[in-house]
Amino acid sequence: MEYSTSSSTAAGLINTGLRYQDNFAFEQARQTFQQAIDEDPEFAFAYYCLAWITPDRIKRDALVKEGEKYLQSANNGERDMLDVMVESLAGADVNWLEWLQSFTQLYPKEIRYINLLGNFANGDGDIEKAESYYKKSLAIEENPDALNSLAYLYTGQGKMNEAKVVLDRQIAVGGDLANPYDSMGDYYLEIKDNQKAKEYFNKALSNDPEFTMSKRKIWRIEQEEAGNKVEQMEWS
Repeated sequence: MEYSTSSSTAAGLINTGLRYQDNFAFEQARQTFQQAIDEDPEFAFAYYCLAWITPDRIKRDALVKEGEKYLQSANNGERDMLDVMVESLAGADVNWLEWLQSFTQLYPKEIRYINLLGNFANGDGDIEKAESYYKKSLAIEENPDALNSLAYLYTGQGKMNEAKVVLDRQIAVGGDLANPYDSMGDYYLEIKDNQKAKEYFNKALSNDPEFTMSKRKIWRIEQEEAGNKVEQMEWS
Protein backbone atom coordinates (compact mmCIF):
# COMPACT_ATOMS: atom_id res chain seq x y z
CA MET A 1 0.00 0.00 0.00
CA GLU A 2 1.30 3.43 -0.93
CA TYR A 3 0.70 6.25 1.52
CA SER A 4 0.07 9.93 0.93
CA THR A 5 2.83 11.11 3.25
CA SER A 6 5.94 12.61 1.68
CA SER A 7 7.99 11.09 4.50
CA SER A 8 9.31 7.62 3.72
CA THR A 9 10.12 7.30 7.42
CA ALA A 10 6.49 7.93 8.41
CA ALA A 11 5.28 5.42 5.81
CA GLY A 12 7.68 2.80 7.12
CA LEU A 13 6.55 3.46 10.67
CA ILE A 14 2.93 2.84 9.68
CA ASN A 15 3.84 -0.56 8.25
CA THR A 16 5.84 -1.38 11.37
CA GLY A 17 2.97 -0.27 13.60
CA LEU A 18 0.46 -2.40 11.70
CA ARG A 19 2.80 -5.37 12.05
CA TYR A 20 2.93 -4.81 15.80
CA GLN A 21 -0.85 -4.41 15.94
CA ASP A 22 -1.51 -7.59 13.99
CA ASN A 23 0.73 -9.49 16.40
CA PHE A 24 -0.91 -8.15 19.58
CA ALA A 25 1.94 -5.79 20.52
CA PHE A 26 -0.46 -2.91 21.05
CA GLU A 27 1.74 -0.66 23.17
CA GLN A 28 4.56 -0.94 20.64
CA ALA A 29 2.04 -0.24 17.87
CA ARG A 30 0.78 2.89 19.62
CA GLN A 31 4.31 4.18 20.12
CA THR A 32 5.14 3.54 16.47
CA PHE A 33 2.01 5.24 15.12
CA GLN A 34 2.81 8.25 17.32
CA GLN A 35 6.30 8.33 15.83
CA ALA A 36 4.72 8.40 12.36
CA ILE A 37 2.62 11.40 13.41
CA ASP A 38 5.72 13.10 14.79
CA GLU A 39 7.47 12.55 11.45
CA ASP A 40 4.52 13.95 9.48
CA PRO A 41 1.96 15.88 11.57
CA GLU A 42 -0.37 16.11 8.54
CA PHE A 43 -0.55 12.34 7.90
CA ALA A 44 -4.26 11.59 8.41
CA PHE A 45 -3.93 7.82 8.20
CA ALA A 46 -1.42 7.81 11.07
CA TYR A 47 -3.89 9.60 13.36
CA TYR A 48 -6.62 7.10 12.57
CA CYS A 49 -4.32 4.10 13.02
CA LEU A 50 -3.40 5.39 16.47
CA ALA A 51 -7.01 6.23 17.33
CA TRP A 52 -8.09 2.73 16.33
CA ILE A 53 -6.05 1.11 19.11
CA THR A 54 -6.31 3.86 21.73
CA PRO A 55 -8.56 2.59 24.56
CA ASP A 56 -9.05 5.97 26.23
CA ARG A 57 -12.15 7.56 24.66
CA ILE A 58 -11.05 11.16 25.25
CA LYS A 59 -7.62 10.59 23.70
CA ARG A 60 -9.17 8.62 20.83
CA ASP A 61 -11.66 11.38 20.02
CA ALA A 62 -8.87 13.98 20.10
CA LEU A 63 -6.84 11.94 17.60
CA VAL A 64 -9.84 11.59 15.30
CA LYS A 65 -10.53 15.32 15.48
CA GLU A 66 -6.92 16.09 14.57
CA GLY A 67 -6.87 13.52 11.77
CA GLU A 68 -10.04 14.98 10.25
CA LYS A 69 -8.09 18.14 9.39
CA TYR A 70 -5.97 16.23 6.89
CA LEU A 71 -8.45 13.78 5.37
CA GLN A 72 -8.54 15.72 2.11
CA SER A 73 -4.86 14.87 1.58
CA ALA A 74 -5.41 11.10 1.84
CA ASN A 75 -4.94 9.11 -1.37
CA ASN A 76 -7.49 6.70 -2.83
CA GLY A 77 -6.09 3.63 -1.10
CA GLU A 78 -6.07 5.35 2.26
CA ARG A 79 -9.61 6.63 1.72
CA ASP A 80 -10.80 3.10 1.02
CA MET A 81 -9.64 2.27 4.54
CA LEU A 82 -10.31 5.59 6.24
CA ASP A 83 -13.94 5.90 5.17
CA VAL A 84 -14.89 2.71 6.98
CA MET A 85 -12.66 3.54 9.96
CA VAL A 86 -14.36 6.93 10.28
CA GLU A 87 -17.78 5.25 10.24
CA SER A 88 -16.80 2.67 12.83
CA LEU A 89 -15.11 5.16 15.17
CA ALA A 90 -18.28 7.27 14.99
CA GLY A 91 -20.28 4.27 16.22
CA ALA A 92 -21.75 3.05 12.93
CA ASP A 93 -22.48 -0.64 12.41
CA VAL A 94 -20.01 -1.74 9.71
CA ASN A 95 -20.29 -4.95 7.70
CA TRP A 96 -16.60 -5.80 7.97
CA LEU A 97 -16.76 -9.02 5.99
CA GLU A 98 -18.38 -7.27 3.04
CA TRP A 99 -15.81 -4.48 3.24
CA LEU A 100 -12.89 -6.92 3.39
CA GLN A 101 -14.15 -8.83 0.38
CA SER A 102 -14.44 -5.61 -1.59
CA PHE A 103 -11.09 -4.23 -0.40
CA THR A 104 -9.13 -7.38 -1.22
CA GLN A 105 -10.57 -7.35 -4.73
CA LEU A 106 -9.09 -3.88 -5.19
CA TYR A 107 -5.83 -4.68 -3.39
CA PRO A 108 -5.21 -8.42 -3.81
CA LYS A 109 -1.64 -8.32 -2.45
CA GLU A 110 -2.50 -6.73 0.91
CA ILE A 111 -1.79 -9.71 3.16
CA ARG A 112 -3.17 -8.35 6.44
CA TYR A 113 -6.65 -8.09 4.94
CA ILE A 114 -6.43 -11.58 3.43
CA ASN A 115 -5.52 -12.78 6.93
CA LEU A 116 -8.61 -11.06 8.31
CA LEU A 117 -10.76 -12.87 5.76
CA GLY A 118 -9.22 -16.08 7.07
CA ASN A 119 -10.14 -15.08 10.60
CA PHE A 120 -13.75 -14.48 9.56
CA ALA A 121 -13.90 -17.88 7.88
CA ASN A 122 -12.36 -19.51 10.93
CA GLY A 123 -14.87 -17.79 13.19
CA ASP A 124 -17.67 -19.12 11.01
CA GLY A 125 -16.29 -22.64 11.34
CA ASP A 126 -15.17 -22.92 7.71
CA ILE A 127 -11.73 -24.37 8.45
CA GLU A 128 -10.85 -25.22 4.86
CA LYS A 129 -11.65 -21.71 3.67
CA ALA A 130 -9.69 -20.17 6.53
CA GLU A 131 -6.67 -22.33 5.75
CA SER A 132 -6.85 -21.34 2.09
CA TYR A 133 -6.81 -17.64 2.99
CA TYR A 134 -3.82 -18.03 5.31
CA LYS A 135 -1.92 -20.00 2.67
CA LYS A 136 -2.83 -17.40 0.04
CA SER A 137 -1.37 -14.71 2.29
CA LEU A 138 1.79 -16.75 2.88
CA ALA A 139 2.22 -17.34 -0.85
CA ILE A 140 2.48 -13.55 -1.23
CA GLU A 141 4.79 -13.03 1.75
CA GLU A 142 5.89 -15.12 4.72
CA ASN A 143 4.31 -13.25 7.63
CA PRO A 144 3.94 -14.02 11.34
CA ASP A 145 0.24 -13.21 11.70
CA ALA A 146 -0.86 -15.70 9.02
CA LEU A 147 1.48 -18.31 10.45
CA ASN A 148 0.10 -17.70 13.92
CA SER A 149 -3.48 -18.19 12.79
CA LEU A 150 -2.57 -21.27 10.77
CA ALA A 151 -0.78 -22.83 13.74
CA TYR A 152 -3.80 -22.41 16.00
CA LEU A 153 -6.00 -23.79 13.22
CA TYR A 154 -3.88 -26.94 13.15
CA THR A 155 -3.76 -27.15 16.94
CA GLY A 156 -7.55 -27.02 17.06
CA GLN A 157 -7.64 -29.97 14.67
CA GLY A 158 -5.15 -31.93 16.75
CA LYS A 159 -2.50 -31.64 14.01
CA MET A 160 0.29 -30.96 16.47
CA ASN A 161 3.20 -31.84 14.18
CA GLU A 162 1.92 -29.47 11.50
CA ALA A 163 1.35 -26.78 14.13
CA LYS A 164 4.92 -27.09 15.42
CA VAL A 165 6.38 -26.69 11.93
CA VAL A 166 4.31 -23.56 11.36
CA LEU A 167 5.24 -22.12 14.76
CA ASP A 168 8.93 -22.62 13.98
CA ARG A 169 8.38 -20.68 10.75
CA GLN A 170 6.61 -17.96 12.70
CA ILE A 171 9.57 -17.51 15.05
CA ALA A 172 11.95 -17.48 12.08
CA VAL A 173 10.11 -14.58 10.44
CA GLY A 174 8.89 -12.79 13.59
CA GLY A 175 11.61 -13.42 16.14
CA ASP A 176 11.63 -9.75 17.16
CA LEU A 177 8.00 -10.02 18.30
CA ALA A 178 6.56 -11.41 21.52
CA ASN A 179 3.58 -13.23 20.05
CA PRO A 180 5.43 -15.99 18.15
CA TYR A 181 7.07 -17.09 21.40
CA ASP A 182 3.78 -16.82 23.28
CA SER A 183 2.16 -19.03 20.64
CA MET A 184 4.94 -21.59 20.91
CA GLY A 185 4.37 -21.51 24.66
CA ASP A 186 0.71 -22.31 24.05
CA TYR A 187 1.79 -25.26 21.92
CA TYR A 188 3.83 -26.64 24.80
CA LEU A 189 0.94 -26.06 27.21
CA GLU A 190 -1.21 -28.08 24.84
CA ILE A 191 1.19 -31.04 24.94
CA LYS A 192 1.53 -30.74 28.74
CA ASP A 193 5.12 -29.50 28.88
CA ASN A 194 4.70 -26.60 31.29
CA GLN A 195 8.40 -25.93 31.79
CA LYS A 196 9.04 -25.58 28.07
CA ALA A 197 5.94 -23.40 27.82
CA LYS A 198 7.22 -21.14 30.58
CA GLU A 199 10.55 -20.84 28.79
CA TYR A 200 8.82 -19.52 25.68
CA PHE A 201 6.55 -17.17 27.62
CA ASN A 202 9.66 -15.67 29.20
CA LYS A 203 11.18 -15.28 25.74
CA ALA A 204 8.05 -13.40 24.73
CA LEU A 205 8.49 -11.05 27.68
CA SER A 206 12.14 -10.47 26.79
CA ASN A 207 10.88 -9.00 23.49
CA ASP A 208 7.95 -7.13 25.03
CA PRO A 209 7.90 -6.81 28.84
CA GLU A 210 4.29 -5.57 28.66
CA PHE A 211 2.96 -8.61 26.79
CA THR A 212 0.12 -9.38 29.17
CA MET A 213 -0.88 -12.77 27.74
CA SER A 214 2.50 -14.30 28.55
CA LYS A 215 2.54 -12.75 32.02
CA ARG A 216 -0.81 -14.33 32.82
CA LYS A 217 0.23 -17.74 31.51
CA ILE A 218 3.41 -17.75 33.59
CA TRP A 219 1.31 -16.85 36.61
CA ARG A 220 -1.05 -19.72 35.83
CA ILE A 221 1.81 -22.23 35.55
CA GLU A 222 3.32 -21.06 38.82
CA GLN A 223 -0.04 -21.24 40.58
CA GLU A 224 -0.61 -24.78 39.34
CA GLU A 225 2.92 -25.79 40.35
CA ALA A 226 2.16 -24.49 43.85
CA GLY A 227 -0.93 -26.67 43.97
CA ASN A 228 -3.42 -23.82 43.66
CA LYS A 229 -6.53 -24.32 41.56
CA VAL A 230 -6.86 -21.70 38.82
CA GLU A 231 -10.24 -20.89 37.36
CA GLN A 232 -10.27 -20.21 33.62
CA MET A 233 -11.68 -16.71 34.06
CA GLU A 234 -8.83 -15.72 36.37
CA TRP A 235 -6.09 -15.88 33.76
CA SER A 236 -7.43 -16.18 30.22
